[in-house]
Amino acid sequence: MGITVATSVNVPSGFIEEWSITSNQSTTSEMSQETFSAIGATGTIHGTHNGGANSNITMLIALKPA
Repeated sequence: MGITVATSVNVPSGFIEEWSITSNQSTTSEMSQETFSAIGATGTIHGTHNGGANSNITMLIALKPA
């Protein structure tokens, strides 16, 4: 995730935070992951942050083919 303010991230339930860093007190980057044992749809996954209404959040989910 990339956020345009210095903040904290609440990772989705079941995920493990791998790293989180705040740069120059103006951006936050965070990476978390969850390993699934079976192939298939995950359903909706939500992560949140505590950065206020005017900050941005980006999420990338990468899938590896079987």
